[in-house]
Amino acid sequence: MHYQKRDTGGWSQARYQRHIDNHRKDFAAEIVQAIGDLVEREDAQHVVLAGDQVVMSHLNRAMPKALAEKVTGVFQADIRVNVNDIVAEVAPIMEQAERDAGMSAVERLVGEVRRGGLGVAGVEATGKALEAKLPRRYWVAINRVLVPFGKHICTGRLPHCSTCPVLEYCRQVGVRAHR
Repeated sequence: MHYQKRDTGGWSQARYQRHIDNHRKDFAAEIVQAIGDLVEREDAQHVVLAGDQVVMSHLNRAMPKALAEKVTGVFQADIRVNVNDIVAEVAPIMEQAERDAGMSAVERLVGEVRRGGLGVAGVEATGKALEAKLPRRYWVAINRVLVPFGKHICTGRLPHCSTCPVLEYCRQVGVRAHR
């Protein structure tokens, strides 16, 4: 039998590459399952993914649509990255996602209020109107939307009317000055 030095490649190289690709696919499937379990357990609405390009491409292919819709942001990170660096990357992504979710929910709520002919001013009147119109099962979800909206946009003193997505519907009751 005659042995020769062979170029890299050939059937052995292809088989090895398929083996590596299968490991990556299996790993991505396990990670996606773990992320899905965590999202379900924690009732998470937003997911931020971090990793290298190779891993991220496998995760994207393995991710079911329902989970992919919750992905709010993706950024590149090395496995040895410092936790503080991750927090610094994730914090603005999550803040923007919360603002966006709150704004779209407020816009939907205002649209529903307009269609239903409701319009009240004041904390107590608003609470009573919402309780009368919304089924009890939605109270917690609406509270999650309205509290951040009141904290960041429609603040008691100097509300941020210039960035309010529902300004056109607002009567600006009691607003003497705004930003």
